[in-house]
Amino acid sequence: MAAQISDAADQKQLKVLPPEILLKIIGYVDYNWPDVWGSMRLTSHAWKFEVENLVQKDYLLNMTIRARGNMFRFIHTSNQYAIFKLQGNTDRRDWAQTLESLEHSAADRIITLSDLRTANNAKIAGLQSSYENKIISIEWLPTISALFRVESGLRAITREESRYVFAVAARQSPHPHILPLILTL
Repeated sequence: MAAQISDAADQKQLKVLPPEILLKIIGYVDYNWPDVWGSMRLTSHAWKFEVENLVQKDYLLNMTIRARGNMFRFIHTSNQYAIFKLQGNTDRRDWAQTLESLEHSAADRIITLSDLRTANNAKIAGLQSSYENKIISIEWLPTISALFRVESGLRAITREESRYVFAVAARQSPHPHILPLILTL
């Protein structure tokens, strides 16, 4: 009976990769984060924890949010919130307009994760602000998820347009046998 319990425990432990291996695998993702963020987080609780930890530790540091000519730079996280500080000064009226743009106007805001070459106008979740401290806070997990979802969609459109351009070029090329090689690279 005791041998059965330890065997079952050993089998259960074998199903989870050690964190070092998870981090090594995750380290190869780099530019493809927007495309794999959701699926990697759904793989298991261990993967979810490691992926979120890595993004929080390595990528939030260079996140910026811009709206109406104002830029906010990441300063730290607190619980599930990322805190950003306004670069420069603004008056209360401009502050209110900037917050309005951040909350409701996708055309007036841009969120950037420069390390991942990702920038778009995704919805910001859980926006809170302090004019006195010139800071805003956002729920970083849903905001990053939205950012990657929009970016993944934009990249899919770009891939489709690229395929179309290459297909048209192949039909019009005097050397149509060369372009299929380019398409497969």
